[in-house]
Amino acid sequence: MGLLWGVGQFLIGVPSALAEGLEPLSADQVAEQMESLSGWRRDGQQIFCTYRFEDFVASVDFVNQLVAPAEAAAHHPDLAIAYNQVTVRLTTHDAGGLTAQDFALARTVEPIAAALAVVPTCLTD
Repeated sequence: MGLLWGVGQFLIGVPSALAEGLEPLSADQVAEQMESLSGWRRDGQQIFCTYRFEDFVASVDFVNQLVAPAEAAAHHPDLAIAYNQVTVRLTTHDAGGLTAQDFALARTVEPIAAALAVVPTCLTD
């Protein structure tokens, strides 16, 4: 868990996600948020979706298109590329679970994939 050790506006030793107001969602809140996503699944304290593309180049293109929104949100997905498949996993490590930030980024990923005419496959690992 990342801790803020600075002074000033931050509290020493407070997990950074909690200092930013990102609290873990309850099981009911997670279930409600999952209903708003297309093809995503939950795996413990993570949500994930696997997208299948035409080839490796298309997979890498998709990953490159995720960089700007992830940077803008200061929230970075775990990404795994396996030739023509990309698995996107989201969790808020500092909060120790799923937060609203994870679901917001998942909703940002969906139209990027849709623009590439990709349907999520949510393959099991």
